[in-house]
Amino acid sequence: MDRPYISFVEPSQGRDEALVFLNGWRTKYIQNQDIWCTSIRKAGWKGSIYQLWWDSGTDEYPPTPIHWEIIRGRSKTIAKHYLTGLLRSIPEQKISLIAHSLGARIIHYGLEVPPNTYSKEVNNVILLGGAARTIKWDDLVFSISGKLINFYNCNDEVLNYWFRWGGAYKYSPCGIHPIDSLHSRVKNCDLTALMNTHKHDLERYLWAFSKKIR
Repeated sequence: MDRPYISFVEPSQGRDEALVFLNGWRTKYIQNQDIWCTSIRKAGWKGSIYQLWWDSGTDEYPPTPIHWEIIRGRSKTIAKHYLTGLLRSIPEQKISLIAHSLGARIIHYGLEVPPNTYSKEVNNVILLGGAARTIKWDDLVFSISGKLINFYNCNDEVLNYWFRWGGAYKYSPCGIHPIDSLHSRVKNCDLTALMNTHKHDLERYLWAFSKKIR
């Protein structure tokens, strides 16, 4: 596994806070910073933008359960052993996180680390087509100061079939179902009708997110 790292992408437009985006599965070699930044700015973000790059696998398709298992394990390792240090390297004290697909697992397991170890304020968390469980988020909300917003598409083919029914994951992923929570700071947003696609496509998720979040 290649070591993850943080990249500075765009400077602040007047707000002293940072947003870090995490790509998902099969995006190891894809340069998509422009897509992320365009949608994030359309959604109203005025702070600086960073990318957390991680070794999310190659272009193997269709995915095999073994391949899913390897990349899932890698995301958990990064969350447990690297995320804290990577966020500490960002100069801004207030940091929000946004992730697509398996990037959501890094956030999920990363928030299990006691928040005082970050020496930063983790503000809002946004999940787009998250390849992570719908349960056990309530306790993690206490590690952030803002909201946890889960954007899901019930028709997402990758999460419905390859990830879930293909045997790679025994839980129902939050990318096709609401997060199971009654916490006031946990919000679920159904993008199914707006996206009108079965594709697990980052650009389409970002487009729908920017429409909904304004």
